Amino acid sequence: MITIIKDKLRKNARLSLLIPFITIASIFIITPLIFLLVKIGENPAASKDMFTRQSTWLVVWRSVYLGFFAAVISLLLIGPFTYIVARSQSKSFKVLALGLIVSPLVVFTIAKVFALKGLLTKMFDDPEALKQNWVLVIGMVYLFSPFMVIPLYSVFSSMPKSLLEAAEDLGDNKIKVLIKVVIPYSLKAIFAGVAMVFMLSATNIVLSHSLLPEHSNLPLVGNLIDQNAVRMRQDAQAGAWGSTLSLITIFVMISVYAAIYFAPLVIRKLKGGVNV
Repeated sequence: MITIIKDKLRKNARLSLLIPFITIASIFIITPLIFLLVKIGENPAASKDMFTRQSTWLVVWRSVYLGFFAAVISLLLIGPFTYIVARSQSKSFKVLALGLIVSPLVVFTIAKVFALKGLLTKMFDDPEALKQNWVLVIGMVYLFSPFMVIPLYSVFSSMPKSLLEAAEDLGDNKIKVLIKVVIPYSLKAIFAGVAMVFMLSATNIVLSHSLLPEHSNLPLVGNLIDQNAVRMRQDAQAGAWGSTLSLITIFVMISVYAAIYFAPLVIRKLKGGVNV
C-alpha cells in the first residue's frame, strides 16, 4: 500500500500537497468521529434513548430554524451595505466601512454577548421578556453577521462594471439590474455567506447560556452536547448521549449545508443551464 502511494506521489507531485490536509483531517475529523462511534457502541441503549426523544429533535429544530432566520436577516442587513462599499470609488470609505463591520471580530465573543445582554436588560425591565427566541436571533445576527461580508465583498468588488452598464443601456432601472444581474452574478457567494452564518449560529453554545436570563430553558443543540460532555465523568450514559447528539448535529448540519450549497446548481438547471 505504501509503495503504491509513493509511486502515485512520484508520478504526480501535486498530490503531495494533500498530505498536510490529510494529516490534519485524520487527527481532527476522522479520529474524533471514531471516538464518537466507540462511545455510542459502549451504551447503545442510551444512544437509542437520546435518538428517539422528542425533546432532542425539538432542540435540533430550534437550532436549525433560528440559525436560518439569523442567516437571512444577516444577508438582508449586510448584503446592501457590502454592495455599496464594494462598488464605491473611494478607497478611504472602503477601509473605514470594512473596518467598522469587521473589527468586532477581534473582540472576545463572551464580552460582546455580555455587552448585548446589558443593553437588552436596560431596554426591558422584565427579565421574562428576554426569555424568547427572538433574543437568540438578535444575538446570532450581532455575533455572526460580519462573516457574511467575506464572500459577498470579494464577488461584488470583482463584478465587471461593464456588465452593469450594459444592463442599464438595455433600459433596466436600478432595481431590475439588481434582480437580473447583481443577484444572479453573486448567487454562489450569497449562499456561501448564508451557509457560514447558519453553521455558526445553529451550533453556538454561548448565546443560550450567557445572553438569556437564567433558567430560560431555550437551549440550542450545542448546549445539550456541552452539558453531556461535562457530565461524562459522573454519568456513564452522558457520554453516549453527547456522542449521539454530536452525530445527529453533524448529519443535520451537513444536510442543510449541502442543500444550501447545491441550491445555485438547482436554480441553474431550472433556468435551462444559464450560468448563475
